[in-house]
Amino acid sequence: MIIQNVIAHGAGASVINGHPDSWLEGVCLDNVKLFISSDPAGPYEHTATALTVRQAQRLRMSNVEIDWEKPFAATWTTGFSLYRVKDAILDHVEVHPAPGSTSPAISLTSVENVRGLK
Repeated sequence: MIIQNVIAHGAGASVINGHPDSWLEGVCLDNVKLFISSDPAGPYEHTATALTVRQAQRLRMSNVEIDWEKPFAATWTTGFSLYRVKDAILDHVEVHPAPGSTSPAISLTSVENVRGLK
């Protein structure tokens, strides 16, 4: 799956989910900019992370930016989260910290062989 040349402005989280028994393989994001805002009346206002990738292998991200727009949500903590990801290359991935959060802009949990983070 390739997601390429996208500029998106939206409220709430974006999630790329594999399944614990059937991981996604070969997902590629190229030249993608996500600008996340909040919708105080939205049912998903508990969102903490702008983009999460779960249960994936051979993930490739190139020229990806994640940033925040008003209105801001008090629940935001992390811009980008990888959970159970193997063999990822992150090339020119820029994640801005969530407004008002002291959490890191990028969260890695149960990952193997992730290259390109600085």
